Amino acid sequence: MPDEKIKITKGTPSHTLGERLKFEVINSISKNEGYYLWNVFSCNNDEKQWKPIRTINGKSYKFECHFEKESSDGVTFQVRVYKNDKKPEIEENTLLDFIEVTPHKRIEKAPKIISTHFFPEGEYDTNNKVSVYDSLHLRAKTEGLTGKEIQFHVCQEENGKEIVKDTVSTRVDHTDYATTKIKLPIDTIKSILTNKNQGNQKDYYIKASFGLDKNGKKSTGEITKTYFIDKQGNPIEKISIGDTIRVCIDSKGEIADFLQYTIYEKDKCTSDDVIFQSPKFKLNNNHFFCREIVVTKELFNKGYGVSHTAFDSDYNVQDYYIKVERFNGSANSHTFEVTSDTLKVHYGKSPVKVTVNEKKVEQLPLLKDIFLPALKIEAANKISLEKEPLHIAIEKQTYQILSSKSIMDIKQDGRARYIDIPITRIDRNSMYIHFSLFHLGERKYGYIYPIISTMPNTEKDYKDHQQIEKSLTSKVSVNDKERTTPFGDLIYKIYPTTTYIDFEITITSKIDKDIYIDFFYSDFSSIITPTTDGLIFKIKLPTKRSGFDIDDAVAHLNAAAKEKSIGSCAKYVREAMEAGGMSTNGRPDYACKYGPFLLRKGFNQINITDPNDYTPIKGDIVVFDTYPGQPKYPAGHIQMYNGEKWVSDFVQRRFWPNTAYENDYKKRKEEKREVNFKIFRW
Repeated sequence: MPDEKIKITKGTPSHTLGERLKFEVINSISKNEGYYLWNVFSCNNDEKQWKPIRTINGKSYKFECHFEKESSDGVTFQVRVYKNDKKPEIEENTLLDFIEVTPHKRIEKAPKIISTHFFPEGEYDTNNKVSVYDSLHLRAKTEGLTGKEIQFHVCQEENGKEIVKDTVSTRVDHTDYATTKIKLPIDTIKSILTNKNQGNQKDYYIKASFGLDKNGKKSTGEITKTYFIDKQGNPIEKISIGDTIRVCIDSKGEIADFLQYTIYEKDKCTSDDVIFQSPKFKLNNNHFFCREIVVTKELFNKGYGVSHTAFDSDYNVQDYYIKVERFNGSANSHTFEVTSDTLKVHYGKSPVKVTVNEKKVEQLPLLKDIFLPALKIEAANKISLEKEPLHIAIEKQTYQILSSKSIMDIKQDGRARYIDIPITRIDRNSMYIHFSLFHLGERKYGYIYPIISTMPNTEKDYKDHQQIEKSLTSKVSVNDKERTTPFGDLIYKIYPTTTYIDFEITITSKIDKDIYIDFFYSDFSSIITPTTDGLIFKIKLPTKRSGFDIDDAVAHLNAAAKEKSIGSCAKYVREAMEAGGMSTNGRPDYACKYGPFLLRKGFNQINITDPNDYTPIKGDIVVFDTYPGQPKYPAGHIQMYNGEKWVSDFVQRRFWPNTAYENDYKKRKEEKREVNFKIFRW
């Protein structure tokens, strides 16, 4: 019988601190719970023997563990597996195998992008000419950015200035490379195909960047303050061993840079000691909380450095300060020409040119030969007499040249196409949507049909209408009829004069899954099997988020609100949150301090600095700073939007609770200071 041995299925014996390792017994006799016992041992240098360090033993043929403490750096551990003989001490059981592992600190390199390359789909190398029909594979070699998100920009030189045409994001893999795929922006394609006098366009290039804004430029935002806070979000000036603290970073304006903060111990006579250094991260709001840090004896001891009471006073008391560094960078590819010529079509899973025959090469059809519609949401409303506006969050808005069905009729082994589509998330289950329609192809006769399902990838997983009907039967009404698949008048017939389509959906029963509405197009009225090539728009209706019921909170606030303010805005909004099912333990005393509390509770900050650019949705909360000369005490103000008006302890007539807050806002804007309000959304 083969020996039962340990195999590492994830990770390596020499690995980075914090990296999760996975182990498995190969040639296992049993996969039943309790047949094997696992434990981790460390060597006691004083006694020169191995001792178990885990109090909970793995009991199946698989096991996971990781080492986080800095004291584990460079230490060798043994991961052992035993046959469970049910002995009182683990070492008394039959040892089957062991493997030694050694965690090490990650060597942090300064982040940078070394080079950027691109190549058209189906080719190995970069090219100086790209067709509007091509998909471009993008690749960047990086350093110090493993696991981080970077951006690729399609850029063009215009009058000596860099113009960003499109941007996509992707993450750097463990090999320090970032790769993704992109189509040329639709406005570029339309410009080349429709402007006959313009000719081909040159001086395009790919720019890979990190820490830059969506236009590939350096951020203009500023870090205004860094300080320590406790678990309740209150600033602190004294820290003791055993305390849990966070670093808080306040900023104004947009900051796209990667940041890294370091906590130093200030020495008077020697160099400052590093107490803690964070990994690199990005701010997601102007009042950012970093992860919790427990001030252990081990951290405190780092402040000793080489000092002693004879040199410095940090033996018992230490002074800490925070330093924040910003990182950004980019690298450009060489330039390339964009042409309306149809280039060769290449087939196969690997990027190798395959000619269809020696004399004639298959070509993609020109846009004039295909029906290729595109949809854009112009209006979306809750179905009611007033048509209450809905909140629309665009997760991905990429209009593409999509393949027509006729292209897929060309059969080649392993050929596949992948496209990016707009995915729109709408937070309501009963809605009316008005789409505008325009044509990317010159054929303007065809059909658009929606499919409603709980499948995220209908274009891949759809088999027949019964598969979908079973999960949503009698629960979905579309255009006043119970249906989920395109039959009869649910198929939209498109003519050259068609400029819009209207779509209504009502979820009549509770459905505990996300709902997807996929819009497909076809040259034919008969239903074909949906494919990626025919998908033009996807809408996601998420399940209701748990933890806070906005409707219950708003109903309570509406019933409690007075005609005029009584100076209790924080109490009224807090009680509304409690009515919505949210615990308010640990809440602050004053309204102006509710921002950090709301973030801890799961709200997200909406980065709006001008109320005129803001469309509130039901449940939004605004927290105002105090204003100079605020009577009684500097409490600030807090308010919630009920879907029609702003409400606090009274029903307000407008966004501003009074003119003093509005005047303070105008003064701050003139002085280019941070605005006096923050908006939070559940």
